[in-house]
Amino acid sequence: MGFWLIGYAFAYSNVYKFIGFDPKLAASNGFEDIEDDNYLYFVFYVAFALTSSTIVLGALAERTKLRCYIIYSFIHTSFLYPVVIGWTQSEGGWLYDLGYYDFAGTSTVFMVGGAAGLVGTYLLGERYGKDKVRKAMQAKDEERERALKASAVVFEDNHKFEKIISKVNTEYHEAFKEWLTNHSTNEFRPYNQTYIVTGCLIVAIGWLFLAGGSCNSLFDERANIAPKVIMNTLISGCTACVLAVFIKPQVLGTYSFVNRYDCVASCGGFLAGLVGVTGCANYLEPYGALVIGITSSLVYIGGCKLLDFLHIDDPIEACPVNLFCGIWGSIVTAFFHN
Repeated sequence: MGFWLIGYAFAYSNVYKFIGFDPKLAASNGFEDIEDDNYLYFVFYVAFALTSSTIVLGALAERTKLRCYIIYSFIHTSFLYPVVIGWTQSEGGWLYDLGYYDFAGTSTVFMVGGAAGLVGTYLLGERYGKDKVRKAMQAKDEERERALKASAVVFEDNHKFEKIISKVNTEYHEAFKEWLTNHSTNEFRPYNQTYIVTGCLIVAIGWLFLAGGSCNSLFDERANIAPKVIMNTLISGCTACVLAVFIKPQVLGTYSFVNRYDCVASCGGFLAGLVGVTGCANYLEPYGALVIGITSSLVYIGGCKLLDFLHIDDPIEACPVNLFCGIWGSIVTAFFHN
């Protein structure tokens, strides 16, 4: 609603000094009087505005009331996001006049949403109880073991424990004991990785259409047409996914008997590769997409480690994926755009 009322007018009017505003574009007031088909443009561009605002929702998960997010989303789509679009894509915008290029939103959509999410999650602080879990995990030797066992599963007697563990394959006894010891920390781990992967696949399919649709035509020059954009997007995303699966658990120290397979790493890495390549996917050689995928994965992993070090609680890793990889995607566009 915010984008329809005033956001579209702020975003796609000629900029004067700070921002422009054409009354004919506000609330579709004068679409009929304009030669270009702004009904078509609005339907396409509103998807980008909604994407940018939903990034923030993930970063603030479990700490924000619904009505507060609705208010923020209105502000984001009616002013914050349109201002950046005006600067980068409308005549008179200071970045537009400098020749700034962003093919499908690596900076204007994802970096803006990630930056807003980072500010929000920093102001809100960590989720309730996470600081206690972190302190328990950081405790050493006996202190760490005592802190974890204090809230672990407690059996009434050893007989009951032996009865349960006897049903566990001998090969997995150590893993089972680890699960018991670390039971108190499970609260802040992804509880349904099936939903996570399903959601990632839905986003990925939509992303391919978003990137391919940004060509605005299926009949442009063959070298830079939608199929090439989709191919480059897939190459970068898949490369980043594979790299994140192998490296992230080792860097963040999440690999163990219990957590051998980190689906969040694969999904986060894949999305990081998509964000990184979105800025120049149409003017990019396939080897460039491979390089961008590798580097975006490393940026994503480093971003996760940095937020963990700073005790900034981002439940779905929206900031490392969108902000850090969006910044990186804006930089690499200058090197790989041909």
